[in-house]
Amino acid sequence: MNNTQNMAGGTPPPSTPSPMPPSQPMAAGGIPPQAPPPPPMAGGGMPPMNPKYENGGEMGGGKKNPLKDMFSDINLVEAGIMALGIAAFLYAIYYYKFEMELSKTGYADLNARTMKLESDNDKRKKAEANANASGKLKPKRRGIIL
Repeated sequence: MNNTQNMAGGTPPPSTPSPMPPSQPMAAGGIPPQAPPPPPMAGGGMPPMNPKYENGGEMGGGKKNPLKDMFSDINLVEAGIMALGIAAFLYAIYYYKFEMELSKTGYADLNARTMKLESDNDKRKKAEANANASGKLKPKRRGIIL
């Protein structure tokens, strides 16, 4: 009947305010009081544990594969990206190691060729000095005829 009165333009039913819960007394400093501890059992023991933990927790008793459980949380996209990053890092290490070896052998080859050229030049100078007999003669110049 209330709905029809509201649709017909009648007065809306009076709404009853919801009662507020009673306020809890606060301890000193604005800290709410702690809940009382559970009542002790009749035999003087502790209350029974959760049945899930009676056989050593969730691991005990059931047929579960711990290896499968360990790998079930791995995101394959993240694992693939991480594998690509590691592969790129290892490739960079290999590349720069190869470049270092190549540059060392290049410098060693260049040094050997330079030493060979210097020794060949020294041999040539000694051969010219022996050809002049005393080593102090200068080659003769041709005179200009006019």
